[in-house]
Amino acid sequence: MEIQERYIEIAKEFAKRYQNDSNIIGITLSGGIARGTGDIYSEIDINFYVKDIKDKNLPPERDILVNGVWFDFKIRSFDNEVKKEWSMVDKWDTKNSLILFDRNGSLKDLIAIKTTLSPREIGKLCEEYTNKLKWSVLLAEVFDKRKDLKNAHFMINESVDAFVSYYFIKNNQFVPYFKWKYYYFQKLKIPSNKIKKKLLELILIKDYSKKELIRRIDKIREIISLEFRRKYLEHHMHQNITKLNEFIPSIKNGINYKKPW
Repeated sequence: MEIQERYIEIAKEFAKRYQNDSNIIGITLSGGIARGTGDIYSEIDINFYVKDIKDKNLPPERDILVNGVWFDFKIRSFDNEVKKEWSMVDKWDTKNSLILFDRNGSLKDLIAIKTTLSPREIGKLCEEYTNKLKWSVLLAEVFDKRKDLKNAHFMINESVDAFVSYYFIKNNQFVPYFKWKYYYFQKLKIPSNKIKKKLLELILIKDYSKKELIRRIDKIREIISLEFRRKYLEHHMHQNITKLNEFIPSIKNGINYKKPW
């Protein structure tokens, strides 16, 4: 039996010991094992959805060895999970979890409700990540002018990360936990392999030189143009020195508001 199959068998057998406990509403297996990537470095992530989180019959909520096997237990109040707003990582992890026990089907219903992306949410998230990726490129150019090349390069990294997040939403998927992000990015249907390759190439930094920064900025601009089918727009993000000098006298005659770009 392969280790992945052994993990599933262990998780199911462990969950059976709690099925007669009336405090337990449901139990899930999450993490890499639930997604089929369990290996020797994986813990068994078990999540209990309960009525009373203080019940003494529950296992300790922490990483712990159980008969020599590495588990990680999370105890969740079912009522609280119904009421609260789930984070992106919670949605991603739970969407990919396996239900080991569900007393009356309420856990399945809860997961279905909490892990569904509406068209409105998709649009809002796509806009959020799009703004971040473009803004990060602009900031890279600003820090270049400030002669801070290291921070400029970091801004390009932020732009790439925002682009990767954007593509998960485009695929109607939640953005994974950071350690799995680039692993699953390579498996997405969208974007094309060409764009995937270009984005992953941008993670590589040969050095912190201006030449390398220009190469990376040109490459991210190219990807933005490919994705959004329009020319990359530049903003002139700097103060007008003349206007700074004239500001205090000018406001005596009134205040006028105007878009910066």
